[in-house]
Amino acid sequence: MDRFGTDRATVLSTAQEQAILAHFRALGWLDFLTDMYLCVEALGSDAVEQVVPLADPGTQESPRIPLADELNHIAFGVNRLREELALMPPAERRACLDRIPQCIENLARVFFATGIDVKTLFETVEADYAGLCDAVLARKQAILREVAVPLAA
Repeated sequence: MDRFGTDRATVLSTAQEQAILAHFRALGWLDFLTDMYLCVEALGSDAVEQVVPLADPGTQESPRIPLADELNHIAFGVNRLREELALMPPAERRACLDRIPQCIENLARVFFATGIDVKTLFETVEADYAGLCDAVLARKQAILREVAVPLAA
């Protein structure tokens, strides 16, 4: 960081970090799986992947290994959520699946309420924010379909 003159200031303030932690700590297990693994891991990783091509070659290489690791986190979360859903009676399972899009919206509101200006963060690195949103929404639909697929007996 010193060699490249990188700003060491944190992206999140202490208050923002505490608000996000409070949100996650208040969640039940299924909502935690949804918020952490579908929203943060899957959709967040997808957003990062959309921005990486805009960076210089060295920066493009740096997230390669962490993003590969994120795929393992996403697989864990999706599989664990599917396992939990498989244990539920059909009506309860359907209600849980139907609630997932609202969980995604609620988490987005938590982030925005903390004052995190996601749009500016991405535009600062010259990302096409509207295109990024479209890509993440498409990923959202794909991940919702993946979670809804019943486990093999």
